Amino acid sequence: MSHQQEIAGSTPKETLYINNLNDKINQEDMKYGLYFLFQQFGEILDIILKKSNTLRGQAWIIFKDITAATNAKKNLNGFLFFDKELKINFAKQRSEILDKLEGRWVPKKKQKKENNNNAKKVGEQEIGTEQKEQQQQKQQLQQIPLNIQQNELNQPNNVLILEDLPSFVTTDILKALFGQYPGFKEVRLIAPRKVAFVEFSQEDEATVALNGLQNFQLTPQVFLKLNYAKF
Repeated sequence: MSHQQEIAGSTPKETLYINNLNDKINQEDMKYGLYFLFQQFGEILDIILKKSNTLRGQAWIIFKDITAATNAKKNLNGFLFFDKELKINFAKQRSEILDKLEGRWVPKKKQKKENNNNAKKVGEQEIGTEQKEQQQQKQQLQQIPLNIQQNELNQPNNVLILEDLPSFVTTDILKALFGQYPGFKEVRLIAPRKVAFVEFSQEDEATVALNGLQNFQLTPQVFLKLNYAKF
């Protein structure tokens, strides 16, 4: 049995196993890139990347629900990401983080009976702490868009400009994001300037994309800044 068969399964789950990642990419950039690419399908609880040689080029993405994971797998399997095609399967095992959130996590190691109650109490305390932290993070994220400075828009036309892009944003990622909008034609990324231009067939189509993706959350701290390009 191959290593991939041991950790990949066919039954739909909230967790996706991804391999064939470009291991030459900085791990932090890879994690942000995966988050940006996959979050359009639903809430992501965690992304796991390992540094060990045996697990390089692999990742696990944990969604909150199976529907989001299924849609992500359907749409992104084979997608060209950092010059390599993503190979996506459902993970063989259900993630512990989901069991913890649902209050039914059981430690893998067997413990003596007399320690079970204490372990349960500790586990419940940890779960409570995690849930509080997640709730606080959600509240903070919900407040962030209100504090984003709204720049004055240029004269409307069929080309959008994206500014202050993080280093992990690639042409392929932008194509996946803007390609879902009617009239999309092409993306021109100028990485050294952290700028990209996105062209649509018509002005009104560009406007729909701008309204839909303005302040789109790339990471918990970074949001898309869109405007009409100046000519």
